[in-house]
Amino acid sequence: MGKNARSQVIKLFSTLLLLMPLVSNSKGLKSMSNIISPSHAADAIIAKIREGNGFELEEIKGFQESPKVYEALAAKMGHVDPKTKIDCLEEFLELGSILEVSKDDGRLDGPPYIADLILIHTMVAFLGDKDLDVQNAASRELLKWVPDLYLRNFSNELIGRIAANPGITDAAELLAKTGSEKARGMIRTNSVIRSQSDFSTRKSLAKLGDSLLEKEFIESYKREKDPREKSDLALALGFIASPKSILTLARDLRNPMTYPWNRQAPRSFRVHVIEGLHIAYPMEKLFWRPMFSPTEDTYYEAIEKWATEHLGVTWKEPRPPFLYEISVPTAAPR
Repeated sequence: MGKNARSQVIKLFSTLLLLMPLVSNSKGLKSMSNIISPSHAADAIIAKIREGNGFELEEIKGFQESPKVYEALAAKMGHVDPKTKIDCLEEFLELGSILEVSKDDGRLDGPPYIADLILIHTMVAFLGDKDLDVQNAASRELLKWVPDLYLRNFSNELIGRIAANPGITDAAELLAKTGSEKARGMIRTNSVIRSQSDFSTRKSLAKLGDSLLEKEFIESYKREKDPREKSDLALALGFIASPKSILTLARDLRNPMTYPWNRQAPRSFRVHVIEGLHIAYPMEKLFWRPMFSPTEDTYYEAIEKWATEHLGVTWKEPRPPFLYEISVPTAAPR
């Protein structure tokens, strides 16, 4: 047996060992022979979700190495109730992205996005479910977790499902992530999609190349003084992700604005500038939100260095005094 073959056998065996406790503890699945079947593993997952139980980290790692379990789950989703579908969809995200605390700097070791194409395809398929709550859950999670780069593998299917179900929440934004001319035409002409949110419609068309709307968002961001309104615009610029909108954010990395947020504790507006850049560059680790609040200026220094090296941005103004956000613990009940 060659080295590569031995590696595959070891990986498969490790995966099966991780599935053993899950399968043996699920109702109606007591035979050890069930361990080798992705179908039985999918049944076990559904049973565990229905019981309200989550997954241990090692189980999740095992599923990530066994894509046929995803396929079996997807095949069974048409035969469960809407609530279980939604719960399964949320568990899929645990299977697709493990978020761990880095021992070095408090950042996340695992990516806060989904890149597994089988899992993404399954979520796109949920957009065609007969239950609107399931459609909306799939739309919400696709927007939150899946970068444009990966979603565009399924552009035609996504566009077709939204054409059949235009009332899906955030339909315009999902269509915009495909980057297609057909998606732009649907947003412009479909009154159901446009009626959901004027803000979403305009930023989606800006993302799809409407330069007048792009300019409108950039100018609105520059003018806005209210930090909460401005933060929404920062995220919109990140979503649009055009060269001009990205440069607008990068040039604002030394914005000195602060505002009270948690029981009047201060937060730097730069948190939202970086959040916008994260939306534009979801795979750039520097922009991932830290698990723990930074305490030193090296956090901002690293991000500014990236902006200079990759975008050519420099600043005349000095970096503001260090502030990320101050979290105030909730008072204990009396």
